Amino acid sequence: MSYPENLIQSANKDLSIESVIQLDKSLDQYFGIQHENQSEIHEEYYPDITQEALSTSYLDYYQMLTYIGANETLVDLGAGYCRGSLLADDLGVNKCISYEILTSRVKYAKLKLEDRASKLIINNDLCETSLIDSNYYYCYLPKNKIFYKILRELLLKSIKKPIFLFICESHGENIALCKSLAPLKLKEKFKLSLPRHNDYLHLYELSYKETELRLDDLTLWYLFHFDKEPILEFEYEHVILGAKTRLYVPMSELDLNLLGEWPCLENIHSGRIYSESRGFKLSGETSGKATKDLLAQRVSKREKLLFADQFYIERVSGELVGIDKLLADNFGNNLVIQ
Repeated sequence: MSYPENLIQSANKDLSIESVIQLDKSLDQYFGIQHENQSEIHEEYYPDITQEALSTSYLDYYQMLTYIGANETLVDLGAGYCRGSLLADDLGVNKCISYEILTSRVKYAKLKLEDRASKLIINNDLCETSLIDSNYYYCYLPKNKIFYKILRELLLKSIKKPIFLFICESHGENIALCKSLAPLKLKEKFKLSLPRHNDYLHLYELSYKETELRLDDLTLWYLFHFDKEPILEFEYEHVILGAKTRLYVPMSELDLNLLGEWPCLENIHSGRIYSESRGFKLSGETSGKATKDLLAQRVSKREKLLFADQFYIERVSGELVGIDKLLADNFGNNLVIQ
């Protein structure tokens, strides 16, 4: 039995936080890992997360690796120092392939793994890289466009076969999001070794049947459109106009959020929540040039493009400015959206 396996197996299941951290430090030292300063962390991937909270414990990697069984491969998405690949290589039962964007982090694992590193470490941007085929994946990332891309890609892979995804909660949002996705079914939960937003590692089974994407299945629709260019149309009662009004918001200005257990859309600039419970009905989408040109008339992205009896720009102050006939004529005959 190797030193890491002996250390892990001899550990008490109810270790204190300090004991878990000390065990991890001992194994980091064994594998030659030196942790970088917090200031060097790539903020897009790891916003507002302390160094201590970033790394998955070796104890939790051991749980996953022993669960998936011999000859399986765990794909670690956002692997940091590649602890999973190092531990799996040391155990010699199965593999862990690590995706990590930061070269400063993977360098220690590459040194330890030597010629095996080229097959176990992928030092690329997850936004620009297709995922290798496997049955098991692990993700410990915040809810952002990288996470959305991963979910979409795994859903597409699950059309041909079931895919299993371990999720460690980062900011208290990903597990709730997964609950709102019908193709994801919770299979198992495992107690985590260190405190997180959720104390359990969740294992989901993904099985997606390709179908027409509908706006009333908002979470699924969003995952397949978040990086596209539609403009969404919401209907609501405008207090000043005193009439049913249409609001146009580009997809690039919206993020998926949850209001209680229900998915909704949030304006990333104003923080406004668009949901039926707040009086906003999502009524359609468009990608027309006229609408894009009108949106371009806004001074700030916090301003709104509205249509009631005519098109308006609503300033941040609340002032309504009508788009006059001269401006409308400049956009030709395709101005009004049906």
